[in-house]
Amino acid sequence: FIQDLAMHVSQPCVFDTVLRMRTSNGLRPVEFCGNFLMQNATDVEIAVLTPSSTTTIEMKHDDKLAEEFNAYIQVALLYTSMSGVRKLRLLNISLPVSSNLADIYKSCDVDTMANSRTLR
Repeated sequence: FIQDLAMHVSQPCVFDTVLRMRTSNGLRPVEFCGNFLMQNATDVEIAVLTPSSTTTIEMKHDDKLAEEFNAYIQVALLYTSMSGVRKLRLLNISLPVSSNLADIYKSCDVDTMANSRTLR
């Protein structure tokens, strides 16, 4: 117990975090799961974010995605560091599009999928 407490108290953290996600046409975030506040449909507000914090965002595709192009996701994270400086971190990912279920399951992270399904 003492080691766990010391680890959680000494790990770095950031404060007053706002997360916003942008996606390619045809994709959209539909469900968010985690410890946060959403006062509108686009901004996820997190009071304290640590290296062990997680947020699950479920995506839905509304349109037909062209297989010759990739799907893009961008997450912007605005936060206050421990020294009081406001910083912006951008995370970008490009995902291949496929209609073949075998390709989709081959690139799927089973642990993450199981975790997100049990949180619902």
